[in-house]
Amino acid sequence: MSWRGGILTCIDGLSRVRLKAKNELLGNSNSLKRDLLVIQHAHQFLVRHQALLRESALQAYFMALFFTPKDSPMFDSYRRRHQSQLRNISTSHTVQWGNYMALGRHGDYIEQLLFSADGSRLMSLDNDGVLYVWDTTTGALVTAPAGDKKFAVPDIIGGVDCTFSLDGKLFAFATFQWQLHIRYSHNGEQAFPPLIHTRSEGSLVYSYVALSPKRAVLAEPQAVWILDLESGQEMQHLTIDYEGEVAVLDVAISPDSRTLVYIGKQSHLDRAIVWNLERREVIATFDMEAASIPYRAVVAFSNDSARVAIGAFYAATKLYNSTSMDEITTLMEDIQFRGEKLVTFCPRNLYLATGSRENPSVIIWGQELGNKVATLEGHTSGVVSISFSNDGERIASISTDQTVRVWNVSSGEPLESIFTGYMGDIRRCALSSDWTKLIAATAGNELHLYDLNAEQSGESAQGKHAEPPGVGVVFTASATGKILARSFAHFQGHRQMGVRLWETKTGKNLGMLDTGPHSVAGIAISPDDRLIVISMWSRTDLLIWDLDTRTKVQELDSQREGLEGLIFSSSSKVLAAWTFGHILICDLGSSKFEYKTIEGFENFLALSPDGTQFAGIRNTTLFVRNIASGVELLASGEVFYKGPCTFHPNGNLLAI
Repeated sequence: MSWRGGILTCIDGLSRVRLKAKNELLGNSNSLKRDLLVIQHAHQFLVRHQALLRESALQAYFMALFFTPKDSPMFDSYRRRHQSQLRNISTSHTVQWGNYMALGRHGDYIEQLLFSADGSRLMSLDNDGVLYVWDTTTGALVTAPAGDKKFAVPDIIGGVDCTFSLDGKLFAFATFQWQLHIRYSHNGEQAFPPLIHTRSEGSLVYSYVALSPKRAVLAEPQAVWILDLESGQEMQHLTIDYEGEVAVLDVAISPDSRTLVYIGKQSHLDRAIVWNLERREVIATFDMEAASIPYRAVVAFSNDSARVAIGAFYAATKLYNSTSMDEITTLMEDIQFRGEKLVTFCPRNLYLATGSRENPSVIIWGQELGNKVATLEGHTSGVVSISFSNDGERIASISTDQTVRVWNVSSGEPLESIFTGYMGDIRRCALSSDWTKLIAATAGNELHLYDLNAEQSGESAQGKHAEPPGVGVVFTASATGKILARSFAHFQGHRQMGVRLWETKTGKNLGMLDTGPHSVAGIAISPDDRLIVISMWSRTDLLIWDLDTRTKVQELDSQREGLEGLIFSSSSKVLAAWTFGHILICDLGSSKFEYKTIEGFENFLALSPDGTQFAGIRNTTLFVRNIASGVELLASGEVFYKGPCTFHPNGNLLAI
């Protein structure tokens, strides 16, 4: 079917047969139950590997066995049928498939996950600008005309945006080339001709998109373009009166299509501009203190268009009357946080809720006056998603502590949770509006769809996972090349994670270092092969082991989770750890940390051989700093490649 171009037809057909068999044919027949299991596993296999299968040669299908759980009837049948050709069979999966539908894998970090209003479609967008649209019932990709396999941005540097219309019938996405595309959700076909405007050469700024029932909006650094969804014609062009270089942070249009909010960045200020689209006039302009790099802002309208919440990365989120833009109140004033903000309004127009990726609390506010109704506490790490139920009486929050919690909105009392079996190294999540579907993006950039109404193979959606849900894998080798280290995860009976060690010359297993239930973020081996340090996503401790004895010798509290970058100085006496925007330098002799906050620093750090200097890339500038004094010794011109850097052993040369 794949060779003939019918893989999506095959997925849809198996999905229909699976549902029909489950609802009508099972009874008490063990043979029919086994047949249903075969159908379920065949459907899961095609969904999981559909992107690969559509591009594979026919010979690749003989490799299917290596991607199939050993206890699957597919495995047993295939082994008996082809044992003469494949005498030695191994598989990467030793347990059964989990209680989710694995939709596939992105090639880069997943930036956005959005359900359509009815939950039948899902959009996933990654940092490389690749956009997928999925059918959440069958798991099949919704394709564009002419057999397109994905919607890929022509210039894959990132900086794209996507959204569904309020009724879910359309979806729109903006490209890095400042193009607005609008397509039908049910089949991916073009609804209107693309709105195209040429960006300036060499510009590295983003564009954003918004949809209301009547309007589509494309926001660029110096202009906002508005498309009429009834005629498909461009109807308005709003000029942004900024001087110098500007970056777009967000754009939003009210559900009644009357009010538009644009947020742009210039230097250290984020500026919001608000238009009344009926009168075509600016009704408010105000500045907000912000970070020096363009983090995305937050703009959210209430369902009745009466209120709008606006906030930036550093600035407090404020609630406004969207008609007059009179300020009602400042939200989040008692939460000290920096990070991605979350704001969502209740469908009944009574409340709104706020949260942050760097704070475990959720606050409910009254929509009319902005008064605090309740503070919801119970998560142990940051919140990645907040969702009101359709009746507005309950609220659910999803956290990086791998739990989904539910509360009563008016009282703040905790209620029985949903998706309680949800577990793994999950980074980004979303709930469908009816709370029956949960989409989770893992550290390995896989998409796992949980459906309370669809019985998957394995345990129920309320039970434990049988398979680790895509925990990210970390590899490293020692500077001498003698030792290889790799993170691992087990979910059989209990959750266990850690690092395995091998001798590279002989392949001898040197044992494992256990981090308990905490997934590994980073690994580094000292140049003298004496020490190994491990960081974790959900703990602030840096764990240091002696490699000869495989015993833990030190735990350093870095006061920051998820330090995915680790490096030793060549003397093995200084350790550097980093995550987005933050760098920590530790003298292992004194166990004291120096904390450096560097705006624009994303990844990759180098330590000088003597451990006195560190180098990295900040935005598009290569920099070198003295660790003790903090003095910047070098700030080069623009560097458009953000990759690893390293010092020469003599310390006088630096390569990127």
